Amino acid sequence: MAKKLTQKQQELLSNLSAETLLDLVKTLMSSNDMVNNYVVREYLSSKADAVKAIEREYRKRARRRPVYDYWQSHTFFIELAQDIGDPLFQLSAQEPDAVFKLIRTLLQDVERLCEAHDTSSGSWFEYVSVLHQTWLKAACLLFKQQKLPNLGRHYVELYDSDDHFEASVLTDDLHLLGHQALQVIRDYLCLLDGEERYRNEAIVISIALKDLEFLAQHYQTKRFSNTPSLLKYAELLIDELLLDQAVEVLTLCNDNNQFNRVEREQGNRLLLRVYQEEGNAAEAKALCRACFAKTASVFYYTEYLKLAPQQSEAERQDFLQLARTHGEGYYIKLLLELGEGKVLDQLLLELQTQQADSWYEQYKSQLSVSLLRRETSKLAKLGFAVSAVILRRVLVANVLKNALSQYYQYAVSDLKKSFDYAKALPADSTLESQQAFLQRIYAQHYRKHSFWQRCLETLPQIDHMLTKSA
Repeated sequence: MAKKLTQKQQELLSNLSAETLLDLVKTLMSSNDMVNNYVVREYLSSKADAVKAIEREYRKRARRRPVYDYWQSHTFFIELAQDIGDPLFQLSAQEPDAVFKLIRTLLQDVERLCEAHDTSSGSWFEYVSVLHQTWLKAACLLFKQQKLPNLGRHYVELYDSDDHFEASVLTDDLHLLGHQALQVIRDYLCLLDGEERYRNEAIVISIALKDLEFLAQHYQTKRFSNTPSLLKYAELLIDELLLDQAVEVLTLCNDNNQFNRVEREQGNRLLLRVYQEEGNAAEAKALCRACFAKTASVFYYTEYLKLAPQQSEAERQDFLQLARTHGEGYYIKLLLELGEGKVLDQLLLELQTQQADSWYEQYKSQLSVSLLRRETSKLAKLGFAVSAVILRRVLVANVLKNALSQYYQYAVSDLKKSFDYAKALPADSTLESQQAFLQRIYAQHYRKHSFWQRCLETLPQIDHMLTKSA
């Protein structure tokens, strides 16, 4: 992005004569194709001619030989978006008819372009997205001008030929198309209701339109085959405070096993929201416990605590044991997220004493690196230095054991943190000393010279501890 002119530069530019400015523009145009194209398109052509010029430029670029280099392909599509897509989007306000027709042609050519280039960077989709937005903007203007009586048919033709053009494109950019045009497309899709894919598209659009009557009719006749749309419908019912209907939709879907794991989680959270809206604490608590028993997600425990701020010790132990049934990793994760430092200190000290740092290997899928770093900082502030030191140490040991040299800088930071936290360890702590820990991992990984060099740069005081014989 170009730097903004300073106030002094703006003053100097304002004082330039018209003749000087004209010479400046001519010089820039002759030395830079992008500037030349921009000036010609924006100031030296009619809007209709500008559309034709963009079409010519596109055809020139599209004729190029296939390119399978990653960066060349990435740049090719980025430049198409900037030099073809963006200008057409701007011109669609003045020349919607010409732009609408050209965009259709460009979209039909996308597959050929993708076959002739490396598409792994994903930049091709940025180009396609600009074309979709431009189609919507031009279509809306033509519809408002009553020049596009068959908007629904045009949409279906594009939908059938473009795998990436679907109702979500319309609803995500609703401001470009408008409610009236969207309803026309929905009504046309209803004429093709015999095909499930068209019916699903009509339902997605109806959710965006908040057409509860249409949605209720389709739900009652069991014509919802798209589970994400069912969740959106339930969410819309909640927003409109039709809570009983929302509960019916969500519980029926759960009972019929229509949801996959992720959708079931979304459905349960919506159901919990309903119970909270109703003030039904008993049902909400029961749902939180049931969901926690299945997932061990701390979200449900924290929601339970909001409903039962005066939680009994029996309830607390109940949730801790439920987490433990999923495995020790889930149990440790819950203790971490709840800040149960006293229990953690004892548990982690036992694990560290029995298994050194190797215990972390079996729980890595539950205890992510980001979680441990975040929570150890909190534990240290709360005074639970034992847990904080142990968890930072296992992160260091994990990087070294798995030879993750790309993470050495983070491991050095973890080692430094463990030294910082160790200063607050109780005098009678039975935890392995920092020196003993350091000498143990050095004896195991002394050949990882790059790591130890980084350590000495950050912690020069450990130099005397780095001996293999210890």
